[in-house]
Amino acid sequence: MKRRLWLIPLLGLAAFAIYYQHWNTLQAAPRCRSRCPDPAAAPFNEYANRDGRQEAEADLRRGRLTILTYGLQAPWSLALMEGLHRDHGIELRAVAGCVVTKEQMRYVEEYNEVMERHLVAIHGEAFFDQEVRKARVIHAERMRALAASTTASEE
Repeated sequence: MKRRLWLIPLLGLAAFAIYYQHWNTLQAAPRCRSRCPDPAAAPFNEYANRDGRQEAEADLRRGRLTILTYGLQAPWSLALMEGLHRDHGIELRAVAGCVVTKEQMRYVEEYNEVMERHLVAIHGEAFFDQEVRKARVIHAERMRALAASTTASEE
């Protein structure tokens, strides 16, 4: 008989956990409905009603030069970001990672279309190709230096 006494508190704890989970779900439902009245509209997409062209033109009027990106960054992206910022005052900003909505893609395309047109008018048609080439060279030099320092420290 004493061997089964541990079973009673265990069953009571399990019953409490199940009831608490049920109660918590019931309490959360009204909060969710108040935040998200239309379930079809959830989750909220901040880029759904934004116009990338207008925002890019507004940024140009303020003197902000920005190129938006999304997705997996290239290995030399850090060198490109540093070079664009240091040499030309251009910010390279990631707005999303690998999970991208159609609205985000549309927004980035519209925004960059205006910015790229402006930057090409200032710096010439081959501007982006030259900057990418420079960034790749800088990245390769950094990787060689890192490899050399790693092998030197192992010896």
